[in-house]
Amino acid sequence: MIIPVLPAAAVGNSIMTGTLSLNGDNFISPFDVDFKGTASEISAALERRSPILTVDVKGFNGKIVNNDLISKTKTRRSEHWVLTGITTIDDVFDAFYMGADTLLVPYHTVTADLLKEINEISDRCIPMIMTSGHSSLCPSGHEPLMSSLRTIEQCGFFDTVVMETLNENIWDDILKENERIIPMVFGNSEMITGKGFSDVLEVPLQVRRD
Repeated sequence: MIIPVLPAAAVGNSIMTGTLSLNGDNFISPFDVDFKGTASEISAALERRSPILTVDVKGFNGKIVNNDLISKTKTRRSEHWVLTGITTIDDVFDAFYMGADTLLVPYHTVTADLLKEINEISDRCIPMIMTSGHSSLCPSGHEPLMSSLRTIEQCGFFDTVVMETLNENIWDDILKENERIIPMVFGNSEMITGKGFSDVLEVPLQVRRD
């Protein structure tokens, strides 16, 4: 299943979206398109209750949870997946209270002990790894990607989101390590879907403007 990804941020009195890209370890977006119209259009094209991932860009970059944004980006037809800044167990409770159906937890903002605690309180959380080649971003800096995957598995998780890497060959290695990986790719996901992943998070290279 292809899961669309939309960035979101409050701009004045509106919730806006746009193309999503990376600047170092942070997400960036021009936020020049209305979020609700775009999300509604995407949701209408999906099967009912199929997920849409909302990226709380400012929350992710600032390691905070924008509770109001989570509430305002929920659509009726689609399951509400959310990626935001998680650093405490209270952040997890807040995100679910504000309407998240599934919560992506950035691996580099939490400790292994916190990951274990998160897994104990909810089966609707999925760790998310940012990668650079065979390395992943972690609380102490960088570590081998496979080490991160093993740590997450030891914390009790089955599914893990791995953000697109420039090293295409690594996807085969990842599949050998864990078949429950969910790639997050920028642009065309055909190369990834052909490798046998059940779900793929796809960031559109362009967001339609009316």
